Amino acid sequence: MGKILTLVYTARNDDYSPDFIQRLETTLNLNVENILNLKLQNQIEIIIIDWGSEFKKRLSKKIFLNKKNKIVNIHYVSPKVSKNYSNKWPNFFNESAAYNLGIKKAKSKFVLYTQHDSFFSKSGFYNLISLLNNKYEVKNFEENLYYIPTKFLNINFYKKSPSLDSINYHIEKHDHTFHKIKPSSFNVTSGQGAILLSKKNWIKLSGFREKWNRFSIDTDLFFRSSRLFKKVNTLYFGINVYTLSRSNLKEKLTKRIEKIIKYPR
Repeated sequence: MGKILTLVYTARNDDYSPDFIQRLETTLNLNVENILNLKLQNQIEIIIIDWGSEFKKRLSKKIFLNKKNKIVNIHYVSPKVSKNYSNKWPNFFNESAAYNLGIKKAKSKFVLYTQHDSFFSKSGFYNLISLLNNKYEVKNFEENLYYIPTKFLNINFYKKSPSLDSINYHIEKHDHTFHKIKPSSFNVTSGQGAILLSKKNWIKLSGFREKWNRFSIDTDLFFRSSRLFKKVNTLYFGINVYTLSRSNLKEKLTKRIEKIIKYPR
């Protein structure tokens, strides 16, 4: 039986943020742990496109996975090649070309686009695979555009550098302590955590536009895909993506929310 889902991440190890490697490692290990616990390793793959890391800093040599597995595959694109495809893009990082490469390499029926520090909980993966196996009997489920909203980890909880078990426990037992950003915004960093399409519809859409056009790539993708496919919010199926991002914007947002919501300790 072929795989049903591919998660595509893009990244470059260029000191973009001081905890970049830690966040990517945590994301991958959380995903792998939850996939293995659900025995879904034959149905899900994770592809990382390493877009232009220096050879000595390439992710395949810097990322440590807790368990040996065939779920995670890292594809390296050298700085020379990545720059050739990144003319006029900020910092020579053509995310669109990187994601399109990941989509092309996907060996599954459905392909999911998200950020490198976003992951699924155990129940999230279970519900997601149930959806893609059409156990919820969604009409024309293979033709839909599924957008997956984000929930941010409590910044104070994440600053304690919790273990994978602690993160999973915190999510499964205290999901109400997380804030869901409303999915009305079309920018991943503003609240829309992931976009899911069948691979044939990614091809029909021609993936991401690789020419720099000032708009965020997910905004452009969402508007183009929503004209062709029916939009479905996966929150109705208990599916959302969690992020480990610690950007100043999200930290300020979390602090603002904490004034309203009292988080259990």
